[in-house]
Amino acid sequence: MWSMIRTAGPPDVNRSRSRDVRPGPLLFLALFSTQASLIALTPTLRQVAAEFEVSTAVVGQLRAITGLVAGIVSLALGPISRGRSLQSLLAAGLSLLAAGSALAATAPTFAVLAVAQVVIGGGVALVLASAVAASFDWSTPSARAKTLSQTLLGQPMAWVAGLPLIGVVADHGWRVGWILVPVTSSLISLTALRRRADSGQASGVGGSWRTVVVRRDVRRWAFGELLAFAAWSGSLVYAGALFVDSHGLSPGVTGALLGLCAIAYFPGNTLARRRIDAGGRAPLQTLAIIASLSVAAFGTIRVELWMSVVLFAALVAVGGGRTFAGTAAGLALCPDQRLDVMALRGAAAQFGYLLGASIGGLALATLGYAGLALALSILFVGAAIADRATPRRERECDLRDGRALAALPRRTDRTAAAFAELS
Repeated sequence: MWSMIRTAGPPDVNRSRSRDVRPGPLLFLALFSTQASLIALTPTLRQVAAEFEVSTAVVGQLRAITGLVAGIVSLALGPISRGRSLQSLLAAGLSLLAAGSALAATAPTFAVLAVAQVVIGGGVALVLASAVAASFDWSTPSARAKTLSQTLLGQPMAWVAGLPLIGVVADHGWRVGWILVPVTSSLISLTALRRRADSGQASGVGGSWRTVVVRRDVRRWAFGELLAFAAWSGSLVYAGALFVDSHGLSPGVTGALLGLCAIAYFPGNTLARRRIDAGGRAPLQTLAIIASLSVAAFGTIRVELWMSVVLFAALVAVGGGRTFAGTAAGLALCPDQRLDVMALRGAAAQFGYLLGASIGGLALATLGYAGLALALSILFVGAAIADRATPRRERECDLRDGRALAALPRRTDRTAAAFAELS
């Protein structure tokens, strides 16, 4: 998806277009809608399972369906999006999110609910790709870093604000949350998007991630991202069910606690940014090992509610740091092909969601929450192994880009600022 990011047309075109609707809040809400559609089931797994008379593990596989579809669409964005504008791609993605979420809210059978996840998966891939690209294309060069930062905040904010709301209204039925959060936010985003004048300028998607996957260091990094996202997504999918089953909480209380824990994502990201080394590689191994220990403790130490909350908050903080470190490491692989590497990371993330939901569900069904924790812990360890130091003969690009990253302002998100250099 990252190969869609490119420098927009002439500066005067960008300035005139940016006066229509401020892109930051619009794109923030678009990514909020994306994440809301992915987490809407999290605090209500038990309710959905009870209504359709299936196991919690089976309901968790719905997230695997979403990840599979989103991953496939991400890899196919090049040919299917060629010649289309970013605005039309974003509108199509938001429409799919709204339609899929509405279908989920009204699903009469579990099969229909599964079909809704297919629709949502397509929307997720389109929105993530087009929104990140639009944060550059719709902004003036001086505002691009700020707009990208605002855009990326939409996903964690869905956990902080959207998830508790879904949990609270779940006391009146799990379907209400779908309508109130992902459907509503998607429709509001579409309304705001239509206020913009579409230039019709082609998005420039190219599918050039294939040019970097031939490199051994890129493949190893992408495999580490795949395993890390698998462990991370498995933790998020089944955390709500663990709170309900282990501590007897209601969906409303569960959603509130998950949202509270999600706040830990922000300081985790900030601490990782401050400690990251020039190449962005070393923290990956450390953070992956800490995450492995955190998820193992969260799944096995379930004596007191407060302890589970603290352990999950710690896991979220480490996850936020690991996500940032993984992005920085990808940016540092080779300065001339950053966007190609980020496109590969987008696919690795989506297929990681599929892998995490599948492995987590199998472990939960056969070995319970202790088995789930063990499986996710092993995935994090695998990511740490894949993230081992790059051999000296492959570090030329890392060192060259490391100096660029080290020169960026300390108070600016390094990922955003690194992309801003492209302008």
